[in-house]
Amino acid sequence: MLIKINKTIFLFIYFLLLEIKEAEIKLVNFYNTFHQVKFFKYLKSFFLSEKKIFSNEDLNEYLKVNTEINNINDQKIFYSNKKIVVESLINHPLYTLPNCIIGKKLSETYKLDCVGIIKEGDLVAENIMKSFGFKHILKVNKTNFLLRLFFFIKVIKILGSNKSIKWLIKYKKNRVEIGKSVYEHYVRFKKDPGPKKITITFYKFFLEALIYNYQFKKLFKNLKISFWVQSELQFIPHRIFFQNALIKKAKIFIRFGDIRDNSIKISTSYKERNANRTMFNKKLFHYLFKKYKKNIIKESNIKINQNLKKFIGREVYQLINKKKKSKKFKDKKDICKYFNWKIDKPIVIILSHELTDGNFANKWNLFLDDKDWLVETLNKIKKVNSVNWIVKSHPSESHYNSNVNAKTIFNEIIKDQNNIKLFPLDYNVQNIYKFVSVAITSHGTPGYQYPALGVPTIVCGDTSYYGLGFNIEPKTKKKYFDLLYNINSIKSLSKIQEEKGKCFWYLFNFLGRVEIPSIYYSDITMKYDKKNFWKESLKLLKLSNNYKGNFFKSFKYQLINNNSNLINLKKMSLWDKNFKLKNFN
Repeated sequence: MLIKINKTIFLFIYFLLLEIKEAEIKLVNFYNTFHQVKFFKYLKSFFLSEKKIFSNEDLNEYLKVNTEINNINDQKIFYSNKKIVVESLINHPLYTLPNCIIGKKLSETYKLDCVGIIKEGDLVAENIMKSFGFKHILKVNKTNFLLRLFFFIKVIKILGSNKSIKWLIKYKKNRVEIGKSVYEHYVRFKKDPGPKKITITFYKFFLEALIYNYQFKKLFKNLKISFWVQSELQFIPHRIFFQNALIKKAKIFIRFGDIRDNSIKISTSYKERNANRTMFNKKLFHYLFKKYKKNIIKESNIKINQNLKKFIGREVYQLINKKKKSKKFKDKKDICKYFNWKIDKPIVIILSHELTDGNFANKWNLFLDDKDWLVETLNKIKKVNSVNWIVKSHPSESHYNSNVNAKTIFNEIIKDQNNIKLFPLDYNVQNIYKFVSVAITSHGTPGYQYPALGVPTIVCGDTSYYGLGFNIEPKTKKKYFDLLYNINSIKSLSKIQEEKGKCFWYLFNFLGRVEIPSIYYSDITMKYDKKNFWKESLKLLKLSNNYKGNFFKSFKYQLINNNSNLINLKKMSLWDKNFKLKNFN
């Protein structure tokens, strides 16, 4: 009893410390707001129609031009309780702008008003939304002290004592997967993959999850959400808002892609709450492969030489921020010489994940999370000496700087076993596909990249490409481990498997994406150059032909024909001017 009392007192002290920290954050946010606006013009904007409130004149001009393009003054108000909600809870214009563009197009198509939802204090997102004609902008915050205290008491009661991580992951509140949100949020922001127990930090994130869940229900209690536009689906509050919107039977427009080149997937069912956001409709894939295989293979072969073979293994931010050239292995003999291996053994590559990202990005997996997959895989391959193994770190590990990564796990488990080596960081992985017999990933992009290059690939759960016929897909851990023990028995890909891999790779990267011409290709981190971003964005906006062109035609086609995925009309029409894609959902 005394232990419980002491723990409770300790937790309340922790809560008070969190409150002090929150007060500090508010002061910093206030300073940042003050720093980016012309303060007196900002004050005037509450009473007069003052528009140029920001210190950045290019941003002011961008908002002015965008307002004119969208004919805000002449825009009709649609008197309906049905609304389009556009979410922008990440304070970066490369998140806000594409979402707003999609919301605006939905508004024009279905004659419904857009409602924006942002974090309190995000003046840039608020004014971007206003420039698109959003009449209502809802703001989420951390609520007030008494409400936070109330929810913290609930957290203490819910977590109780001796709750396990597995219990946490399964915890739901009115069908919303609160526990998964808390777990993945903890892993990402504490940079601690695979936690073994619930630590005090979990209380903080659990509190945030309950508050955001409460705010969603409060903000949208009397609002009929017809459509919901969102991009990020992981972490707090994104997973919570996404699942709540699905529960309210909204049609969700999920945007993904590489900054300018965007794709849109539509989700409508709660069953899809954990489906990979980049998944393409299987019927659509098979239809395209059957009817347009010749065109797709021809195009993919060209693009694979231009793109995949040059940039495989590199992330978006690496392509924007140019790195120094790294070394490449010339051939298999060169690899074996480097690692002191005999050349007669086959080589298998294990492609690790960034362990703080994407742990619950698919419907199911054979393993608890990505760390669990890597740990169990390495423990099994220690017993397999018939091949040489290369373990490759994820390219974005250094970007996220996790406390636990492929190298630390490798050093703990493998140590000095000669036939298992970590891929050297000063070497480029781009041509390694030529020298390996098999590739292994849990659920990542190598699962379609390597088959497109002719390499058999094992995956360990649901993916955006699962069940399309070009992967080795064990259904149980035992079957997966049997594959590892008998890795030499895996056959080369058949011609049709390689063609299907190429088809999906081309669909994912080109046919299923369309450029939004007004979006500037910039740094996606919070360290982006704001001055240059708005200067270049303004130039593109003036050249973008009033939000008309291929993206908007392709999106409209998706809506009219009830397709769950966006398809690039311009590329399709080059193959078949009379093509028909309908009801692929």
